[in-house]
Amino acid sequence: MIVTSKEQLSTIEEENFRARIVVDLIPCKSSLVGLYTGLKFSNNFYNLVVACDMPLLCSSFLAHLISIAPGYDAIVPRIGLFLEPLHSIYTKNCLAIIDEMVQKRALSITKIFDMVKTRYVDEEEIDRFDPNHISFFNINTEQDLHDALKIIDHIKIDKQGCR
Repeated sequence: MIVTSKEQLSTIEEENFRARIVVDLIPCKSSLVGLYTGLKFSNNFYNLVVACDMPLLCSSFLAHLISIAPGYDAIVPRIGLFLEPLHSIYTKNCLAIIDEMVQKRALSITKIFDMVKTRYVDEEEIDRFDPNHISFFNINTEQDLHDALKIIDHIKIDKQGCR
């Protein structure tokens, strides 16, 4: 599923994705609203959420996140004090809390983690799957795109699908 804003919908539809495309339920530029919309439309209890600007994913790391999800409402990578809320797993149990936050316009996605049963995946655990942390590389500029292409060219893909 791809969650997008109304303004970006026509651009995404032109790309001919094979994914279900849904529009933010609340017109607001916020990752929390995107998460809320995705969880609302999802048919699954557990949901892997990855930002579209993080294309260098590690399949074995994602599989690990999924494997440790039972019993938690959120599984969140953490490198030092930095959280990766858009490379995480969320359950439908988060919906009521997110709904309350959205209604109050408290749109900081990281505030959820204090209100639900959260398991943090720290750097040492991440390193077992993605030692270069390229899963968290964001592409927001043309230079970022060039850097990502260099990463792809210079780091070999290992047997678990990580770069």
